[in-house]
Amino acid sequence: MIADPIAEAERVYAEFGLHLTAKAKNAMPDYLKIDRPGQGPEQSYTLADYGLDERVIEEYLGKYLDDYRVTRER
Repeated sequence: MIADPIAEAERVYAEFGLHLTAKAKNAMPDYLKIDRPGQGPEQSYTLADYGLDERVIEEYLGKYLDDYRVTRER
C-alpha cells in the first residue's frame, strides 16, 4: 500500500469485481501528495468527540478487550 498505493487500489477494486475509473485513478496522485502519513494536518480524535468516555468503553467492551488482549490506549 505504501510502495504503490494506486496499483494496490486497482488490485482491491479487482478483487471485489469493481472497476477503478480513469477519473478516480487520475485524481489519486494529487490526493496522495497531500494525504500521506506525516504530511498535512494531523488528526486527533478523542472518546469525548463521540460522546464516550473510558468508563463506558470498559462497561461495554472491557471483557472483550481482556479476552482478546487488546491494549487500551489512554
